[in-house]
Amino acid sequence: MLTKILVTGANGHLGNNLIRSLLKNGNKVRASVRDTKNMKPFDELKCELVYADILDFDSLVEALDGIETVYHTAAVFKHWAANPIKEIINPNAEGTNNLFNAAKICGVNKIIYTSSIVALDYNKPPLSPDTWNSNYINPYNQSKTESEKTAWKLAEELDIETIAVLPSAIIGGHSYGHLTPTMIMLKSIMENQMTFDINFTLNYIDVEDVAAGMIAAAIKGKPGQRYILGNKKPINTCKLFEIAKDLFPEVKTPPVISKEQLMQFAINSYEQSKRTGGAPALLPYLVESSYEADVRLDISKSEQELGFNPLSPEEAIRNAFVYLKNRGT
Repeated sequence: MLTKILVTGANGHLGNNLIRSLLKNGNKVRASVRDTKNMKPFDELKCELVYADILDFDSLVEALDGIETVYHTAAVFKHWAANPIKEIINPNAEGTNNLFNAAKICGVNKIIYTSSIVALDYNKPPLSPDTWNSNYINPYNQSKTESEKTAWKLAEELDIETIAVLPSAIIGGHSYGHLTPTMIMLKSIMENQMTFDINFTLNYIDVEDVAAGMIAAAIKGKPGQRYILGNKKPINTCKLFEIAKDLFPEVKTPPVISKEQLMQFAINSYEQSKRTGGAPALLPYLVESSYEADVRLDISKSEQELGFNPLSPEEAIRNAFVYLKNRGT
């Protein structure tokens, strides 16, 4: 018997790739989006498309009717906002609260909850699923950490089987509409929009591997557990430029600047954004967290319990660059 599945945030980068993987596995899928008129992400996909907004409780109840398993990918993913509490932190927390309470009303059996490695303790590499982030300097990190804690609290109170997956920096194909911040950085490198190398180190994972890991979590994962979906080793921007130039010889390799220089640039950008109201070119807390960062991950639990076996970060990055080149603007 096929499970009736709902994927929230179905037109997002992860959500759309997840639907494609679920359909390939023969599942019956309902896809929830805020804009049902935007059909491009669903061309040739045989799924049921419905309206739902995680901030609209009644819409979630309607979308969850008859559903057995929910893959929750809908969330605000941005590192800056004029009002971060209103635009980032509260929406992600409220969305989690609405989803679990609506799921209880509708008799949902299982929730696969998408968190992030930013909810882990970065002070103890390799990052482990047994730790929690306590550094709230970045509003996005705060929102993901608090939202996941809310999910676990509600899972216990409402008696809903829940499994959390914590992806690293997701890259890859089938990205419609606005690119994620991670994909924007790759595009900037490929199009020679960076005048200097920011020397950021991130942990990259192919979006299809995240989708596969989420499906494996639903089938093999243990209720109440957290699973990291990322690569063991991180990659710095110097390597990104190297890979991009190998693929596209016209890519230029800019000089690396010191953390102090980069921080000053970020502070200036942030101060300017306060005057203009626009997004800063770079945020100081991203420099603090990502410059020469140690983002090694302990994925042994995901390997052993889910059979998680992702592409190497280098291959995932190459695939993402090629996709962006073919995607165009």
